[in-house]
Amino acid sequence: MQFLAEVPPRIERRMKAEGVQYRKDLYSSAVIATDRASKDGQKAVQDRIRSVGLGRLSGAVGHTSAKRKRDYTGDPYGVIFARGGDESRGGQALESYSRGATILPRNGTWLAFPTKAVPKFVSVAGRRFRTTPELYMNSGLVSSIGKLVFKPISARRAVLVIKKASVNIRTGRAKTPNTRKSKTSTFEKDVVAFVLIKVTRRAQRFDQRRVMQAYGQRVPQYMQVALAEIRARR
Repeated sequence: MQFLAEVPPRIERRMKAEGVQYRKDLYSSAVIATDRASKDGQKAVQDRIRSVGLGRLSGAVGHTSAKRKRDYTGDPYGVIFARGGDESRGGQALESYSRGATILPRNGTWLAFPTKAVPKFVSVAGRRFRTTPELYMNSGLVSSIGKLVFKPISARRAVLVIKKASVNIRTGRAKTPNTRKSKTSTFEKDVVAFVLIKVTRRAQRFDQRRVMQAYGQRVPQYMQVALAEIRARR
């Protein structure tokens, strides 16, 4: 014995329309969910960075998503990233503190860290760069502050000093010596401009991937909430 069921055309059209609408709603909920999960993940990573005493580094954690970019042409996504790129100073710091790292000089034999005696940034061809000994020597800082002189301290440590300089009492910034006495600065010899070391190590302070993995696993829950919101507005 055979039983047959025939779906009325009106019901069939309605079912197809509801199927199309459901797929649209499902896609929209995925767009919303990936945006919310990645945004909450970004905040969690930033909070974790602050909790381990690296507050300023939290500003290097950026966020974007298909929803923010209004990119509805492919699979929904949410991303956190290092502002300025992975090779930027912030990007490298995030990677180092997230995984732990041994940092060696790329060029030459020393890692150089400027002191408050010199500006943190120097302009070259209209762009600002963090001050390095090379940039210092090739800029106007040589004439406005003074030449750098290498002084070894040990096999693994050295300094670059300015032989003679006037140093601001309040800021510690150095400049070429004044010929007259000043109440705001003092005359000093061998002012340390850069501290040089052979290597530096960064211990892991937080696990960015573990935090984001936890929020990635919550995407289905975010989708359920978003789908309910979409249907409630209809």
